[in-house]
Amino acid sequence: MKNYLLYTLFFICLTGGLGSLNAQINITKIPNDAEPIAITNWLVAGSFESPNVNKHSQWEAAREGYTTDFLKSIGGETNPEIHKGTIIKTLDGKKIRFKSYQWEVDYLDLTKVFDKKDNVCAYLYAELESDTEQIVAIHLGTNDTGKLWIDGKLSTAYPGDRVAEPSQNTAQVKLFPKKRISILLKIDNGGGGWGAYLQVYGESAHKEFIKRKLPESINIGAVNQYLSAGENLHAFIEKHSLNWFELNGPVKWELKDGDQLTTMDVGDSDQIDFTIPNGLNGVMSLIASKQVGDKVIQGELQFTVRKKDQKVFKDDGEVLNIGNRRELFVDHYLIHKLIDTQLVLHEPKDEGEVLRFDKPWEGPFCAYVTIIKEAENYKAYYRGTPKAGMDGNSGETTCYAESKDGIHWEKPSVGTYEIMGTRDNNVVLANDVPFSHNFSPFLDTKPNISSNEKYKAVAGVHDTGLFGFTSKDGIHWKKTKNSPIFTKGIFDSQNVVFWSSSEKRYVCYFRIWSGAGFTGVRTISRTTSKDFIHWEDPVKMKFGATPIENLYTNQTSAYFRAPHIYVSIAARFMPGRQVINDKQAKMINVNPDYFKDCSDVIFMTTRGGNKYDRTFMESFIKPGIGIQNWVSRSNYPALNVVQTSKNEMSVYVQKNYAQPTAHLNRYSLRLDGFSSLRGSNVGGEMITKLLTFEGKQLSINFATSAAGEIAVEIQDKEGNPIPGFSLVECQTVIGNEIDRIVHWKNGTDVSILAGKEIRLRFSLKDADLYSIRFK
Repeated sequence: MKNYLLYTLFFICLTGGLGSLNAQINITKIPNDAEPIAITNWLVAGSFESPNVNKHSQWEAAREGYTTDFLKSIGGETNPEIHKGTIIKTLDGKKIRFKSYQWEVDYLDLTKVFDKKDNVCAYLYAELESDTEQIVAIHLGTNDTGKLWIDGKLSTAYPGDRVAEPSQNTAQVKLFPKKRISILLKIDNGGGGWGAYLQVYGESAHKEFIKRKLPESINIGAVNQYLSAGENLHAFIEKHSLNWFELNGPVKWELKDGDQLTTMDVGDSDQIDFTIPNGLNGVMSLIASKQVGDKVIQGELQFTVRKKDQKVFKDDGEVLNIGNRRELFVDHYLIHKLIDTQLVLHEPKDEGEVLRFDKPWEGPFCAYVTIIKEAENYKAYYRGTPKAGMDGNSGETTCYAESKDGIHWEKPSVGTYEIMGTRDNNVVLANDVPFSHNFSPFLDTKPNISSNEKYKAVAGVHDTGLFGFTSKDGIHWKKTKNSPIFTKGIFDSQNVVFWSSSEKRYVCYFRIWSGAGFTGVRTISRTTSKDFIHWEDPVKMKFGATPIENLYTNQTSAYFRAPHIYVSIAARFMPGRQVINDKQAKMINVNPDYFKDCSDVIFMTTRGGNKYDRTFMESFIKPGIGIQNWVSRSNYPALNVVQTSKNEMSVYVQKNYAQPTAHLNRYSLRLDGFSSLRGSNVGGEMITKLLTFEGKQLSINFATSAAGEIAVEIQDKEGNPIPGFSLVECQTVIGNEIDRIVHWKNGTDVSILAGKEIRLRFSLKDADLYSIRFK
């Protein structure tokens, strides 16, 4: 007898309890017509980090974890083999085991179970059984996203960010005597709280809950509430905390036009699609009703039928191959149709003075500033001119400053030249007339360029032509040869050069005049070279059907986040447009020859060739408040746009020209934020030309108001929504982010459409779209 007891105890220890191996699974018995029972005893496994977590925002990382099946090594989320101790092989090769855990309260707080709590998910597994046949309801509440599988079938899926409350989602299931059903729960967390409620209600308890929680009215949503005759309205019942409509009677839809009420023949669905008939105008009402017992629950959606502002841009059948390039809304390159949307130019924010031209060899006539960012270092070059004089006079020098952040600048002592009796100065070029007049450097990004020539520059006037310069460090410069590299221009301004990765050649934008010699208006020509020495015949730049204007500096450069797009932050000069009088000029001590004109900053773009796009004719940066801003040759922008923080870029503008207070101001913009595609509060759309792309996801740089939103549809080349990527299936985008991945009902992966001819349809309400990119 003693030996029998020993064997029995040994068997119990071997099997882990008083039952079979299955006893290691947490089984909850559900009594007949149960009052709410909280399931608190589970097998848990986690935490699983979202793939590519470091490449996404917190929101995107959580969403990616939501769509990733981490249980593939044990059969997948729909068919897992789970018991206590089950080992899961993670995506990065680690091993995670299912372990038992029992909570003492209804809330399953996962922050108490796992160390890693942000951008992660976890699985909880349990089994239910009943002694009788009965219908029960499983009530679920999650923080944040959640999925529930019942016997391998996905029953509930919530993809959003929320705080857990009991009974946010419900699902019904039938139990049979002695037959277990499996419950697999997946909870994702972007940050903060992380957990869930899961309760089981018997049939009568669930009906009582439904009756108690029955809403007073139906909430109706719509993809677009501003429509025109002939368009389709898709309306739907918004599924909030309780999917009561799945458990009760049908929905009846009616259309109200003034006092007229018409029943729509659309069936008993919780959503409706109908075409707006001709003749409707103004505010309409769509009414949904549901009979629940002796109570009618009703909801109303108002929408407006109106005439839309539509602009169609030439679409000659060419298919644009945008690959995985970032495309900015700075022109109409991508745009086929604008419907109640428009391109809007944004005004940079004045961040104030950053560099005072206060050295004796600098002075009030400093000009032609260039800003170069290399890795984490910033370099500034500019002409030092303490006294007014002829172009290329012996008093001109090329000065230098540097910064670690583009905001706080220092002037190092270079010691190369003796200026005004001292080598303790920041001069990098001097005593070589006339090249300090308009010395314009750039960082050469041509592949395999010699390290001794990674900095290059051009300088020269009409009489000399443009000379080339090279440098290893941007401090010590030498001529490429003792003769000009290019002579076919006037050059009496800052002439700019850069390496174009899209054209695979150097491009130079330089000053000419519209008339012979120095007559007409100041304008721009372009030439190109493959080696920086031999240059093609120049072509005069065109500006489309826009008024010709004096453009003093062109400041054209390849935009660093989309180098196939060249941005021109140019100086617009208004000769003879005098703002201040003689008395005011004396007040600010401006040179008497430099206050009878004014100027500001304009924005243009080009994608190569001899045409600038002037979508925006208005000023990009206006002269500031104060008479000191309204003098000749003030407000001239520096060459190049540079990134100055994670989400910010900067441009720089000269201020107070010909005054003792001459200095450089910094202006900030969000990344890609020169301009945007904007939809007003009534909503609008943009449809692209036909295009092809490369990549797996669509990223957008955008901003909405609290009430605004963006949705994206991918269409075939005939303009039909592609199943799985329609506007209705798009997860509404709300917020303000530089890089948000667009989600549809089935996830973010668009690679199935890569290489195919498509159109993109953007729906925007009180929102700005700055750029898009497939990646």
